[in-house]
Amino acid sequence: MVSIRLEIPDFAVMEDDAIERHPAAMFLDGRWSGQTKALLKRFGTQSLHLNENWALTHQGWTCPACSRAKSAIVRKTPQNIILCQLDEHHDHLRDHVEKLLKVDREKVSHEQRARISAARLAVMDLSERFSRTIICCDCNQVDGAAKLQIGSAMHPDFSFSPLEIGSFIAPGPNRSHDFDVDKARLVWEGVRDDFHGRLAFARMMAERIAQGLHDRENHRLPSGLRQRRDPDIIYDIAVRAADSRSSALSLSQTLLARSRAADGKASSGRRSRERAIVVPTFADFEAVHRAKSHPGPWMRAGDEWTCPICARNKFEIVRASKKGTWTVGIQEFSIYAEEHDAENRRRRQRSHDGPFVISHEDSILICHDCRSILTEAKTIVPSAGDAALKPDDLRSLMGCPAPHRAHMLDQDAIRAAVDANRDWEAGVEEFRRHRSEARRYRARLVHAHLDYPNDKDIVFDLLFERWSAQLPEPDPDGLAQFRWLLAEGLRFREEGA
Repeated sequence: MVSIRLEIPDFAVMEDDAIERHPAAMFLDGRWSGQTKALLKRFGTQSLHLNENWALTHQGWTCPACSRAKSAIVRKTPQNIILCQLDEHHDHLRDHVEKLLKVDREKVSHEQRARISAARLAVMDLSERFSRTIICCDCNQVDGAAKLQIGSAMHPDFSFSPLEIGSFIAPGPNRSHDFDVDKARLVWEGVRDDFHGRLAFARMMAERIAQGLHDRENHRLPSGLRQRRDPDIIYDIAVRAADSRSSALSLSQTLLARSRAADGKASSGRRSRERAIVVPTFADFEAVHRAKSHPGPWMRAGDEWTCPICARNKFEIVRASKKGTWTVGIQEFSIYAEEHDAENRRRRQRSHDGPFVISHEDSILICHDCRSILTEAKTIVPSAGDAALKPDDLRSLMGCPAPHRAHMLDQDAIRAAVDANRDWEAGVEEFRRHRSEARRYRARLVHAHLDYPNDKDIVFDLLFERWSAQLPEPDPDGLAQFRWLLAEGLRFREEGA
């Protein structure tokens, strides 16, 4: 047996220069990098807004649209904040095609959805004009600004590709772009026929797929033929050996949280001043409702829905966007319940010493403004996760909700709520690890029983042996613990978790 000593870095407390030297950060960037510190010194400020996309691209990255390096993309805002922001840019034609190919989950079985999924993905790939990519925030803003100026002459789901954006902008260092709208219009006119041809192809394929002409049977390979890669096996061994310390293995998220900075969001105590409320007409609401009439949270909520956080109904959550269009949405929000069964708590706390032990996850449907409180929290506090705020937190943070208006948020209060929920978040993180492990071993047992139906006892013994081999030390209660883990896997499966 080969024995390897692993030292897991703690990026949360590591010195900046140590992070930059670490192999895990070799192709990344962040507030810790020498380049970022040099830029702060060059612009004479210590305030920094550095987003996830900037952190996940290497320091020598250049924008595929304007060809500027990071040192030329960065600029100082009027609030004296260094803006280091890269945006994900994709072809909105793909979104349009995805709507054409939307499957009604109420009318189509799970098996049928699986049969047509490959065809749907293939059509979306063949329809889009360019792949999803990262560009600088200035190029992304030009895409929207040019489309806004060209107006109704352009299809609303058209997007300029990075190379096309580069053809009508006048980039300069450390400033936003100037652009030539006439050149942008010529680009659209030059690709219009191709764009509509792709739309026609997608419509034709949507009809064929709906008729079942591109169904594909899906069969599962026996587990023995699905060879696992060495890194996956080593990771499983390391997680098992870490036991209750396995949270230290969340390296990518810890490093990402250490890399980002949100001074641009956290610098002011509250949002900008309240805008005048615009009330939609009944016809406006009907148009919004028709646009939302596809399978999703809006339709699942029903006509009598009210937001369980702010108590507004569907009509009251419709509001005018900055662009003058109506914006509305209903989204899922995860809620978690504590474990009260004494035996389950005892077994879970063998590897988790936090005050909160979570039993199960559920979800509620809330309005987009209430859901945006969590989005704001994750921007203000980069280390915050999806469980950073509970429903009661949202209720206390939303201010005084009003129809047809976004909530007025106190960012200092949001930051305080996130900090107060650190132990809760740790409990949710441990629950997710437990659920993942329980479902994984339960699935392995079920699949192995299917592959070897006459050797179920042998299969169980082998799986228990594998699980036991990853324990940090022999466990006299190991067999009972493993049976309990499998029972948890079955529980999660029955709950649909």
